[in-house]
Amino acid sequence: VSLYSGAGGLDCGIERTGRLILAAAVEQDPAACATIRAAHAAGLLGSPGLRLYESDVAALEPGRLMADLG
Repeated sequence: VSLYSGAGGLDCGIERTGRLILAAAVEQDPAACATIRAAHAAGLLGSPGLRLYESDVAALEPGRLMADLG
């Protein structure tokens, strides 16, 4: 889970190590979220079931996140 994801550059780099796959990202900036969506659609970022929460981290309910991710 990535908090304060920005456009996902750090997450992409971490995924390229082969150790982790992004399951969820939280970012409130609409332009950054659009970039994350485009990278995900192109197969460059995240798991197939990537959850993107376009929201302030403070507004995200931890229980919702846990339920969504199983």
